[in-house]
Amino acid sequence: MSKFNLYNCKTKIWSAPQKASIFNPNASLGDILLHGLENTSDKLSEIYTKNNVTLKSKDVLEYSIRVAENLKKLNLKPGDVVTFSCRNISNLTSLFCGCIFARLVVNPVNPDNETQKFKEIIQKTRPKLIFCQNFNKPYIKEALEELCHISNIINLDNELSIQPLFQSISLDINTHSYTSAVIENTEITPALILTTAGSTGITKCVSLSHAMVISQMIRSIAINQDDTLILSHSIHLFSMICNLVSGVAVGAVRIISELTFNAEIYLKLIEKYRVTKLFISPTHLSSIADTRDFKSSDLSAIKLIQTGGDALMKTLKENVENQLLNGKVVQSYGLLEIGGTATINYPISKEYSVGRPVNQNQFKIIDDTGNKLGPDEEGEICIKPVYYFIGYSSDEQLNKETIDSDGWIHTGDIGYFDNDNFLFIVGRTKDVIQYKGFEI
Repeated sequence: MSKFNLYNCKTKIWSAPQKASIFNPNASLGDILLHGLENTSDKLSEIYTKNNVTLKSKDVLEYSIRVAENLKKLNLKPGDVVTFSCRNISNLTSLFCGCIFARLVVNPVNPDNETQKFKEIIQKTRPKLIFCQNFNKPYIKEALEELCHISNIINLDNELSIQPLFQSISLDINTHSYTSAVIENTEITPALILTTAGSTGITKCVSLSHAMVISQMIRSIAINQDDTLILSHSIHLFSMICNLVSGVAVGAVRIISELTFNAEIYLKLIEKYRVTKLFISPTHLSSIADTRDFKSSDLSAIKLIQTGGDALMKTLKENVENQLLNGKVVQSYGLLEIGGTATINYPISKEYSVGRPVNQNQFKIIDDTGNKLGPDEEGEICIKPVYYFIGYSSDEQLNKETIDSDGWIHTGDIGYFDNDNFLFIVGRTKDVIQYKGFEI
């Protein structure tokens, strides 16, 4: 048995160390975010690069509480879905936290979708409120009309539309006494619905409970108060929603840009703001490494670059690490269905591996008939997170195909564990579906 990961030769199950999250999964996500902002009240919280607006945690907290209370005027109730189909506009964090404080379910959606894709998502999530912008509002309105679905729409490019959400609230409500909405069972109550679509074109809406987000997403990348993170384009990207949630929870500084990924601009932001941790795909990392200014850039602040979704080539890893000086580039493997990272090839690593299990996840490898396999035997990778995956919204057939009766998630990935408990991925049983670094 390894002291890092345990393999039970009788059950043929690999288990990550049972190191629980420092955050209480029985609390709500709202409680965790509220505490994170309160605990770092006077600390710099975020910088919006478009207008260079800086906010301390106490500012974000005050605005978040205003949003939460003012949303009640829209007759929204706990459990209602709010769709975020917007780029990383100013006060994004306060809008997000306000919804979570009010126990609404946040559904980040690619803002660059068109009518048909919006229809697929809206039909499954049935949002009561949609945040959008000028460029995509016509597509959203058309989708709503074709579905005959009624939803409030707030155009975040229109000051008159968003102003009511940030209005001052009752003097009886203040940041020192405020509490988020109570949740009785965090294991079955959804906090987020993340969307993705693969080569089949079918949109999948992944529902994650409060407990799952707290126990998995916040631990997807190891960060603390001293770290600086970067959020680009939109929080529909898994790495971006992960950086937002975990950044608020621990009090890390967030550099927020509404621009889509551009290697040259991304590199300049990393250097200018002294970013310390990156959560990025190998494809995007390779683009950054290929830029003209990469070798002359000061990236000494970076401590860790975590990649996922694609294979991290040895040459890319070495090339980037040579430039970092003080940092490491590591491979990880994760799923939207577990809300985060399942394995990581760090601090102990093995070439070509995606690493060992983390975050209390369990693994089994099965053959075509469902029989469990042992070390060095290839089969389908199945993962069982510490908290049950509550499923895909409005898709019972997919739930039956993906989640078995014991709570194991069938990933569709083919791989094996070696005798040192390192996981290797060698192929797929079905079409690959990528969600910016995470597979479904």
